[in-house]
Amino acid sequence: MKRRIAAGVVAAATFALLAATAGCDVAPPGSYSDPGTPTPTPTWTTYAHPTAFDVPNAKLLKPVTGVSRGLLDGYFFYTVDEGAMIWGVDVRTGDPVVSASLAGYEGASQWLCWQQTTDAERVYAAAANYDADPEQPVPVQVVGVDKATSDVLWIYNPPTAVRPEATECGVSLGYTLTPTSVGLLLTVGQVIDDKPHEYSTMLDPVTGDVLWQNSTAVVAGRTGKYGVAVSPATHSSPSGYSMLQARLIDLATGELGAPMGLGATNGEQDADSFELAGMSGDNLVLLGRIATGDPVKMQAKTTIYQVSSATGEVAAKPVAVASTDLLACQMADADRLVCTLASDGTTAVGVSLKDGAITWQHRFVAAVDGEVAGTTQPLLFNGYLYGTDPAINQSFVLDTATGKVVTTATYLQPMAVNETGMVFAGISKGETILRCWWAPAVG
Repeated sequence: MKRRIAAGVVAAATFALLAATAGCDVAPPGSYSDPGTPTPTPTWTTYAHPTAFDVPNAKLLKPVTGVSRGLLDGYFFYTVDEGAMIWGVDVRTGDPVVSASLAGYEGASQWLCWQQTTDAERVYAAAANYDADPEQPVPVQVVGVDKATSDVLWIYNPPTAVRPEATECGVSLGYTLTPTSVGLLLTVGQVIDDKPHEYSTMLDPVTGDVLWQNSTAVVAGRTGKYGVAVSPATHSSPSGYSMLQARLIDLATGELGAPMGLGATNGEQDADSFELAGMSGDNLVLLGRIATGDPVKMQAKTTIYQVSSATGEVAAKPVAVASTDLLACQMADADRLVCTLASDGTTAVGVSLKDGAITWQHRFVAAVDGEVAGTTQPLLFNGYLYGTDPAINQSFVLDTATGKVVTTATYLQPMAVNETGMVFAGISKGETILRCWWAPAVG
């Protein structure tokens, strides 16, 4: 659905760097020696751009095993483990503060392809059950969990039509969760009879009740009155493929506007796909792509559009990107995108929102077990990229504004980073279980 909607060994005392934005799959490159009981630290300091972490005094996140991704929200780490348990852990103590289960759990392989997000009061998770009745569509479950009590506040089962034979996450069935100013936005994409179908639902975050639903793929930010709804256009491309168009949507009511021109000189602007890269201030940064050449190579002309989430107006002139080799993109700071290359999923590039220029290029991930982790996305936090350079067998922190590496070090692959520190996964000596640790930021 993303195609349419639009992802070492510790050695010294303190190692510079680590880690990344939440929600990116990573794999540990080696084993980790549990430091045991860490030296007590009376206080912790937060950093806008952390580049050093106290790895030897990392705190074991006790209940969490078998996970390779999650969310750092302040001093709390949220994830879903291999047993379909939703966890929230206070990283300062390593103790759980949220513990809830996806309903109907009967085995570790039942609930797969989970997505997770949080707001100030709740944790939300969505997962698909591929072990259900093979004659029935794959059931999807969305749950809202109270952070304070661990109570499952509600369960919502969005309608699906995909059979369980197709088990690859995000290919025949995918979904995204976005907390917005009015509720929890759920967007579901399915491939039915080789044709993509999307719909979006706004849920009441307290009760799980449906506020509205429509047959478009809605993208929105956490703030703002408006989002953008993507749906098939009324005409096809010259090659015969159906095109997509963008419409403004009022997030409170679900009311759709007319097809948007997005600042194009010819009125309505259609594309083969639209992707929300993030926000620049109050503006939704939308990428429109039109395929060029061989579709297998995924080459496409990319145009950057900006729409105000507050007023719904086009906020900037369209900007053509100076490359047809871009795949997935994320906002790194107010005026910079970080994208992966379609031709090389291990290389990231910086793209200027001002003129679409490619401003730098850098490898951000190494091969895992001899294979390239092609679905891994760059780990970003506050304008910095945290990656692993296979050429020097070290990890690095890169300033996305300049493309310059500010520090390098040796450390285990991170799964999340924020102003408090970073979370990484590893296997202790003598064990076979993947465990998680939090290392506080110290610089």
